[in-house]
Amino acid sequence: MARITIEPDRPTLDTALQIRLADLPPRQALTVRSRAADGSGRPFAAAATFETDSAGEVDLAAAMPTAGTHAGADPMGLVWSMAPAPDAPRGDAATGILPPSRLTLTAEVEGATVATATVDRLRLPEDVTRTEVREQGLVGTLFHPIDDGARPGVILLGGSEGGMHEPDAALLANHGFAVLALAYFGTDGVPSFLMEIPLEYFEKAVGFLRTHAAAGDGPIGVFGGSRGGEAALLIGSTLDGIGAVVSTVGSGVLTQGIGPGRTFEEIVGTPVPPWTWRGKPLPYLRNRPTPELRRQIAAGEPVALGLVFEPGMADPAEVDACAIPPWSACAERHS
Repeated sequence: MARITIEPDRPTLDTALQIRLADLPPRQALTVRSRAADGSGRPFAAAATFETDSAGEVDLAAAMPTAGTHAGADPMGLVWSMAPAPDAPRGDAATGILPPSRLTLTAEVEGATVATATVDRLRLPEDVTRTEVREQGLVGTLFHPIDDGARPGVILLGGSEGGMHEPDAALLANHGFAVLALAYFGTDGVPSFLMEIPLEYFEKAVGFLRTHAAAGDGPIGVFGGSRGGEAALLIGSTLDGIGAVVSTVGSGVLTQGIGPGRTFEEIVGTPVPPWTWRGKPLPYLRNRPTPELRRQIAAGEPVALGLVFEPGMADPAEVDACAIPPWSACAERHS
């Protein structure tokens, strides 16, 4: 009659779980397995082995695994250490808008399953409302707490994958923000490619949030990852009304855009400007595919994207001063 308890019972995807096992044999090796699926049904799994205490219990917040996919006491170790499990059966693709992610835990003693528990981790928190935004030429989704109070406004930008990051925006809104997950390329209603995206588009998004009842008229934050982090830094150094910028692995200089191409090498090797301001393309650091990059592509190996830059790319002669916000060296050119 072993049992697994998972608290809370309706957690959001970013909530730390408390996982405990009880009614097990004392001082016994116990393996706990976790499994879940991504939005397309691809299975992920992790496992760790523990020793039960003298009462036949294990608290994952305190128990040190003796083996497994993570080391050290960590209540979320069996979540963050999950990896693709190609031998596990594929699940059904997720349906609906931001459906929960189901986590299943299984406890085994001497190879036999003694307990199983599941919990649905919410991508859309219960106290957050979701509204599609298709106005003023904007393509996005606004998330904010259900109550009527005005919250700090945030624009959230994805990276080179395009589209919009609704799950991140929904979770951030649950912490007290009005968050606009904004698409700027790579989906319906916006350009197909990351090339010549006008900064005026983001200016409209800032104006939209500052006049929305959910956000009020205060300064807007911009939160972007990767190419979205580059955009966030650019927005913060260019547009009015920005109060904070978070750039996650974003470039501090403007880098080459992502245009159409028949092959990956053609895409990264064809120079296209990513951003424009007042109708003019902004200067950017060009990709320079190296022989090693071409070798990796030809061999079908994982590609190190850093290889699109020559080793000497940091030489001042290689970087146009205009590529570094706020373009103080070339203000006249972009006035």
